[in-house]
Amino acid sequence: MKRNNTKSRRDALTPQQLLMLVGYQLEYARGVGNRKIACLMCEDAESVLSLLKKAFKTPLDQEMRMRLSIVYGNLGRLYKSLGDDGKADSRLKKATQLR
Repeated sequence: MKRNNTKSRRDALTPQQLLMLVGYQLEYARGVGNRKIACLMCEDAESVLSLLKKAFKTPLDQEMRMRLSIVYGNLGRLYKSLGDDGKADSRLKKATQLR
């Protein structure tokens, strides 16, 4: 039940706020010092990115594409540092595609 409340609160955020949330999640995941928690934070950041993609009905403007590119690049580098090369490569490729 709590998970649904969290989702509905996130649905109320603007795209800019969702990007900020992902940035904070990734920043925390980098410094947490626990691989399992860092992986969970990455997964949560991915769910927020999914909400962000759904928020756009039209093609992304260049500024938003660049901001998303940065986020996906950060996510890819974090996955790389966690030893998940498959996810890292996928996210880094997505970052490049968004540029």
